[in-house]
Amino acid sequence: MPAWTNDPNTPINSLIPGVPAYSAGSRPNTPRGKFLITQTAVAANVVTLTGALVEGNTPSIGDLIYVYKTTRGAGALNTTVAIAISAVSINALTGVGTISYPVTTGNLGTASDPGYAFIDSAEVAEASVPNQGYTAFAIPRPTSDIQDRSMTITVSYPSAPAAILFSLQGAPRNVDTEYIDLIKNETAAGTYSDSGASGSSSTQLWPGAWNFARYKDKGSSGGSSPTVIAKLLLS
Repeated sequence: MPAWTNDPNTPINSLIPGVPAYSAGSRPNTPRGKFLITQTAVAANVVTLTGALVEGNTPSIGDLIYVYKTTRGAGALNTTVAIAISAVSINALTGVGTISYPVTTGNLGTASDPGYAFIDSAEVAEASVPNQGYTAFAIPRPTSDIQDRSMTITVSYPSAPAAILFSLQGAPRNVDTEYIDLIKNETAAGTYSDSGASGSSSTQLWPGAWNFARYKDKGSSGGSSPTVIAKLLLS
């Protein structure tokens, strides 16, 4: 039995196991940047990398940087966890310039420090609207009738509501009234799994039980122009 939608003229994307999908918010589909580092410096807990952009587009403030193989400060400038870029100055013709980001470490004057960095576009939030059901995704059929599915939802609020309330929902058809809560009424940003989340009404996405999934605001309120990012991850 195929997954049914209430509007056959509206395409719905399918979840891909292991690949996060944005039910709320998005990430620009731009190529990853690569920056070859020649020098580093630190002043007032701000790292400045000097080098050349050799792949990708010129980064923007807020884009995410990962830094490898520098050695100054006993490697304190390296990061395998994404850090938001705080300043960029790169020549559009040559790709040569500087990128800055915050790290709590001691001051260092500018000196040679070869390494490299990868740069990803920042996620883009969208308005957090009380009681709104956000973008739905089709859940692909497992390869076996005995193969179980599980799902994780990760929710963040760049500008948070005063009171948070949301659920991960599933439905046999993409019809608003057919959605039910799989992960119920969470009240804090974070990552939740349908195989053990607080208030979960489902321990697995059994084959054929749910054909669609989405993030649903259940009545968040307050805050100043609140925004949300919600990612679904099928495994």
